[in-house]
Amino acid sequence: MKSQTRHPIVKAAVVFGIILFAIHSFLTLCMFLYVYSQRGIAQAELAWAAFFLLDFPTPELTFQWLGSTPPMRALFDWGYDLVGSGPNLRMFAMVALTGGFHWFLIGCALGACFSWVRARLSSHLA
Repeated sequence: MKSQTRHPIVKAAVVFGIILFAIHSFLTLCMFLYVYSQRGIAQAELAWAAFFLLDFPTPELTFQWLGSTPPMRALFDWGYDLVGSGPNLRMFAMVALTGGFHWFLIGCALGACFSWVRARLSSHLA
């Protein structure tokens, strides 16, 4: 019976994780577009600080390891040529990837918990 209950738990965990990843990715895209639209305002990039609170502690850990790697420096330089805002593009890429993964894991944990509780309640009621 346990093998039958584990499959719905895994499915619910992955689906809930994907939903939270998609929501987070959409929010980071909106933030990127907002900061891009405020090109003349230097403080617009400070708006990304909201994601440092939302995704705590992931950005603090990953920006130290990932922020100065050659691919991120190349993205920074390419961002200046492509959109005129290298720091904004780099923040978008790093927050979308690491914060999205962070919320995917949280979603998996919550989905597994909700599915487990539902399975336990249905087995007790039956």
